[in-house]
Amino acid sequence: MKNLLIALTLILTSNFIFAQSQLGIKFVAPTVSSNTASKDFYHKDSGQLYKLNHLSTRTSYSYGLSLYNNIGDNWWLSADALYRKRQVDFKMTPAKLTRSSNSYSDNYNEIVLPIAAGFRKNNFKVGLGPTFTYTAKSELSLTDLEGFTNNERKVKTGFQFMIGYTIKDRIHIDLKRELNFSGTGDDYKFNHKNLNLKSMPHTFSLSASIYL
Repeated sequence: MKNLLIALTLILTSNFIFAQSQLGIKFVAPTVSSNTASKDFYHKDSGQLYKLNHLSTRTSYSYGLSLYNNIGDNWWLSADALYRKRQVDFKMTPAKLTRSSNSYSDNYNEIVLPIAAGFRKNNFKVGLGPTFTYTAKSELSLTDLEGFTNNERKVKTGFQFMIGYTIKDRIHIDLKRELNFSGTGDDYKFNHKNLNLKSMPHTFSLSASIYL
């Protein structure tokens, strides 16, 4: 909640900057990459040792609204509100039965709020800024397993770096790399301790924006 309030404050206090902004629509093609990771868990009641593997993180195409404003001759500022779906896949394998495993998938509906600022020269631009992701809906699959409990945070933060090219100040093509500060599995605790899979999703994306 604290991070969401910070995001809303940044957007509201930037209204005077965006008074002369261009309003547009944005489409983002996803290319999520994250390190595969695994961790062993011991169940006291069953006496079994299990291995949890993070297999992949995938997102759908994102789409939504974008505000863009040129500041002076060489600077710019933008803010987006985008909707997307995200899926995180896991596999749980008993250590002594490596051929027997169960697959699990977490599903999220998210609102992403990226804010960026940077330098522009002719048709080229570079920039950076924070990102805020609000989880509107989630389905967590591992909570059905012994010892796993929900530790979900509705707002997650990250940071983005981007380069872009503009066409007639109306069409923007951007290539972005986003670093997420929340790791895979951070939405869970196991036996009241953070899951800590040590896998941080990093996102490369290509977007197209059309401004009015």
